Amino acid sequence: MSKFTDIDITQTNFLTIAAFIAPVIWIGVLTMALRRWPFGYFLICVFYFGMIFGEPLHFVFPFIENLTFHYVAGMYSAAFQSAAG
Repeated sequence: MSKFTDIDITQTNFLTIAAFIAPVIWIGVLTMALRRWPFGYFLICVFYFGMIFGEPLHFVFPFIENLTFHYVAGMYSAAFQSAAG
């Protein structure tokens, strides 16, 4: 992201921001769904199907690079998350 924006963001700053923003987004979506707003339902569907189809892609991406098998962070743990979903 730093290469695209020319703003230097350290990993610590990124993780701090992500740790506070993600729960705010989830609570906001839950609030919208509880109020029966159509946009809240839409976001729930986006998150739900994004996780269903996104997690198995951890198995696909290692094969795209150089067409050889190598470990990518999260590749093995994605199987457990996909099975739980």
